[in-house]
Amino acid sequence: MRIPDFEPPAVELRQDETRKRLVLGYRLLTPLFGGGPLAGECDPLTTVRTATVVGQLRFWWRACRAAAYPDLKSLRAAEDRLWGSTTVRSPIVLELRRTQAGEPQKPFTLKPGQSWPDCHEDVAPAYAAFPLQPNSKDRTVRTVQSGVGFELVVSYPAAAEADVRAALWAWETFGGVGARTRRGFGALARMTEDGRAVQRPPCRELLDWIQAELQRHVLEVGKPIPGVPRLEHKLPLAATRQKAGPGEKSAREAWKCLIKCYRDFRQSRRTGTGKSGRSYWPEPDAIRRLTGQADPKHRVPVCKIDRFPRGAFGLPIIFHFKDRTDPDTCTLQGPKHDRRASPLILRPVLGSDGAIGMAAILKPWGGPPGGYVLKGGRLPGVEVQVDLNGIPAGELAAIKPLKPSDKLYNNVFDPFREMVKEA
Repeated sequence: MRIPDFEPPAVELRQDETRKRLVLGYRLLTPLFGGGPLAGECDPLTTVRTATVVGQLRFWWRACRAAAYPDLKSLRAAEDRLWGSTTVRSPIVLELRRTQAGEPQKPFTLKPGQSWPDCHEDVAPAYAAFPLQPNSKDRTVRTVQSGVGFELVVSYPAAAEADVRAALWAWETFGGVGARTRRGFGALARMTEDGRAVQRPPCRELLDWIQAELQRHVLEVGKPIPGVPRLEHKLPLAATRQKAGPGEKSAREAWKCLIKCYRDFRQSRRTGTGKSGRSYWPEPDAIRRLTGQADPKHRVPVCKIDRFPRGAFGLPIIFHFKDRTDPDTCTLQGPKHDRRASPLILRPVLGSDGAIGMAAILKPWGGPPGGYVLKGGRLPGVEVQVDLNGIPAGELAAIKPLKPSDKLYNNVFDPFREMVKEA
C-alpha cells in the first residue's frame, strides 16, 4: 500500500515579547591564563566556561549599578533576583557555543642548567606574566592559550535590558576571562552582534567613547556602598599611543607597551651603572630605617620619607634585598588580610584602526581593614602608612616617580600619581 505524500504544517515560532536575545561573538586579544580546575592552568576540555562568564557579569553589574541601592543587603537581594542564587533561579540564560580553544604557548622556557628563564615577549610581557615563571626548583613550564574565541548567547527579560547591557559593556571594556585580567590577560573584544560586525570608534576617540559609555551605563544616584568596587562617570583613564595593524597583533603590541610603562613606573630606579640601581621609591630606605639594617653602600638614603605608597596598587608586596647586610625579605600586607586586589586595570582596547593600551582605576582604592603592616625578618608586624597625606610638597618632590615626566609613556600614569597621593 502506497503511503500518500505528507507535508508537515509550517511551524510558527512563538514570540515572547517580554524577553530579548543576543548572539555575541568574542575574540580574546591577549592570551588566556588559567581558568581551569587547577589554579594557573587552562581547562583542557572547556576553554571558557559559562560559570566564569556569569561570575564576571555579576561583578561588573555591581560595579555599574550598585549606587542604586542604599546598602549591601538590598544590593545582594537585587543581584540574586537578576543573576540567581542557591534558592532563586536567574531569569538570564547564558549559552556558550562555537568555542575556539586556540593554541597553547609558553611565555617562558627554562633550558637545562639555566637558573633564570628566557621570556618570549611575543607571547606575553614578562612583567605581567611573572607568576608563570619556572624556577630552578620547580621547573614546570606553564602555558597560556592564544587565539581563543567563543560565541555567547544571552536571553533575558526585556525589563532587564539596561542592567544586562551595562554588565556586558563593562566586562568587555574593563574585564576579561581567566586570571590576571587586571594586568591584561584574557582581554576580550566583541566582534559580532547577531551576526553583524561590531563598529568601533578610531583609536584617537576611544577614551572619549569610554567616558560617554560610562555616563550611559553607570548609575550614580546614591551614596557608594563601602567595600563594593565601582565604576564612576568620570573614571581616571589614560592610554598609550595607538598601535596600528590587524586587531590581535595591534592589541598585543599595545599591551606590551602599556606593561613596559607600568614596569618602568613601579620599578623606577637609578640607571647608568650597568646594573639595576637603587629604587627611587621610599619603601627600601624606610625598611632599612625600621630594621636598623643597611648595607654600607646604602646608608645614605635615596628618600627620607617613611611611607609605602606602592601599597595603593594591591597587596601583598614582597621586598627582597639582595645584599647580605641589608634587611631580610619583608612583606607589606593587611594585619588580617594578606591579599588585596589591585584597583589598577591595564589592558588593550581595540579600535577601528588599531589598538591602545588603556590604564584605568576601579574605585574605591582604600586600604585593607585595619591598615597596613610590614612583616618579615626582625619585623613581627609593624604598622606602616601608605598614604602621603601631610607630607610637605618639598619632601614629596623627592619621590621621583611621582613627578610629571617628559617621557610620553610615563605620562600615561599621571592620573595614578594622583591615586598614590590620595591613597
